[in-house]
Amino acid sequence: MFRFIGSVSLIVSPALALQGRKGKGAISSFPSAASAEYVDEPVEKPRDPLDEKFEKQFGFKSLQLNMKKEQKTLRNKILSFQGFDFQEIKKIFEEGPTPGMKKMLNEARDRDGKTCLIAAAEKGETELVGCLLKNGAEIEATDENSDIQMTALMWAAFSGKAEIVEKLAEHGADLNATQESTGKTALMWACFKNHDETVKILLDHNAKVDLKGKDGRDAQDFGQKLKPETKQLLEEALKLREQAKNEAASKIQGFLR
Repeated sequence: MFRFIGSVSLIVSPALALQGRKGKGAISSFPSAASAEYVDEPVEKPRDPLDEKFEKQFGFKSLQLNMKKEQKTLRNKILSFQGFDFQEIKKIFEEGPTPGMKKMLNEARDRDGKTCLIAAAEKGETELVGCLLKNGAEIEATDENSDIQMTALMWAAFSGKAEIVEKLAEHGADLNATQESTGKTALMWACFKNHDETVKILLDHNAKVDLKGKDGRDAQDFGQKLKPETKQLLEEALKLREQAKNEAASKIQGFLR
């Protein structure tokens, strides 16, 4: 697209001028009014109103700008600058989510990169977590747009949401998954935050107590401020773990003899 911005001379690049001298018609292809200046302006593609509305509410550009109109409508219904609208999502589950909405609830992320499941687990939305799990939410997804990168189980353990930790464990969440940046597990986070009930639940589901984070510390190291009875459970679990490892090693040695 060109527009007139002056009336002094015709601006032509050296390359186009050279083409003109070689008789390739580069200059003569411009309008005959040689007393005008031309500036090449890119033609912007019209913005989708749904994207503009989302960005205005959300505070940054959507990560899903290539969605179809129907998908964007669903996205804007459940997500805003404040995050996921849990009340609206609960209504959706009460009415029965469409396949498209199920997909959106599993794929949409808030401004911190959290999925709906992660956000609900962190905030203690037990009923909503159950609904999301029943409708195919990715249980091992992490908040990929942040430097934290924790799963829903890690966030629930960190926040002391014992009931949600129980529910996620029952649905097969990886109890021993490690945070990429620190190497911490859900059990380590629960110990670090002194959430005794959460620690007990993770131990009941056989979370490993001998794993170490990137700083070399294990769950016991992080749990120095836990209640005495919780510390005792950790110690007993560690002994059982060591015993099991020794028995497995003995069996392997016997097999190799």
